[in-house]
Amino acid sequence: MSDRQPTLPNNGQLSTSEVCEVLSSIHTRLDHLIQAIKRKEGLTAVEQQAKEEWRTVAIVLDRICFIIFIFLVLITAVSIFAGIPYENKHIF
Repeated sequence: MSDRQPTLPNNGQLSTSEVCEVLSSIHTRLDHLIQAIKRKEGLTAVEQQAKEEWRTVAIVLDRICFIIFIFLVLITAVSIFAGIPYENKHIF
């Protein structure tokens, strides 16, 4: 991996080949970063399975809390509207 920084000749104008070279350099650097992250996270099969199980538990709890939240909001809205006194007055 080279540490050469691309320069912009001709007032920032790049030719098609130079754009391809810059994009290729970015792609290569991103690949190196992804591989480094994967090596750092190198989990065993058991650890990966436990991670997935906890992710599933988190999703289920999130949805349960969302349903409870929606239920409480609806109950609150109904109780607010039910508490408004109704006066049977004719508008006309």
